[in-house]
Amino acid sequence: MLQFERPEEPAAFQTDSKIQDAREKVRTLYEAALPTLNEDKKGPSFPDRISHWGAYKEHFARRQEGRCGFCELIVIGGQPGDVEHFYPKGAVRILDPENQGRERKDLSNVTGRQSLREFGTGYWWLAFEWENYLLACSTCNRTWKSDFFPVAGAPEDRSRPAEDNDETPLLLNPFDDDPGAHLGYHVDGTIHAKTPRGLATIETVGLWRPSLVNQRRKILRKVEARIREMNEGTPQQVRESVRAIIDFGDAEMFTFPGMVRIFFKDRTGIDWDRLTALAEG
Repeated sequence: MLQFERPEEPAAFQTDSKIQDAREKVRTLYEAALPTLNEDKKGPSFPDRISHWGAYKEHFARRQEGRCGFCELIVIGGQPGDVEHFYPKGAVRILDPENQGRERKDLSNVTGRQSLREFGTGYWWLAFEWENYLLACSTCNRTWKSDFFPVAGAPEDRSRPAEDNDETPLLLNPFDDDPGAHLGYHVDGTIHAKTPRGLATIETVGLWRPSLVNQRRKILRKVEARIREMNEGTPQQVRESVRAIIDFGDAEMFTFPGMVRIFFKDRTGIDWDRLTALAEG
């Protein structure tokens, strides 16, 4: 994953009549229904044709260099991309760790993914909040994450999402969190967790899926070779290797730049900013 700076909320978002109307319509609908719902009963369906947040996709696409906020693959250009709701708006499911599903060979489809528990309403009051959006590919967003949203605590103690719930999300947000503190990568392309939040993120958006591992491996093998040259090569090879590694970690140029930055620091102990400073010096 790559950490991004959240795009500034445009003034037009708060004054947008479609956003305001939809926000009011959803609140009215849900506040009328919730008092009669028990923990597991399904709430009202999220209204159709009020997805006006899509009109602001370009702001997130621009800030994220057209990349999915979870897997780092380029979205814009190959598919429309989704305005992902970090907190699910319509429902919430708790992932069964024993049945996370599997990716069908040579496809993006997932099969066998199951939930331990479901709530028929989600974080509906955040559906039209700027801080709840990011750009994601349809595979991470719809196929894997879907309505799954992990929070701290035992699944059996979890209650229906509510505005006054005191929850601690486990899923990493590319705008708010440093992925390198929670995730790590091996040269074979596999990913591992450094923290419980890292593990929850890997499982929720399927960052372990073979299609990603295979693509990451190609990049990491090249980065690993460049790191060896940095340690063992001639001064000229060192300079060339530093430049090449920086290019691999450039969000505008290569795939998985966040992965490269994390892998490099974990392998060498050198911060990315220090590496770029060395290149400039």
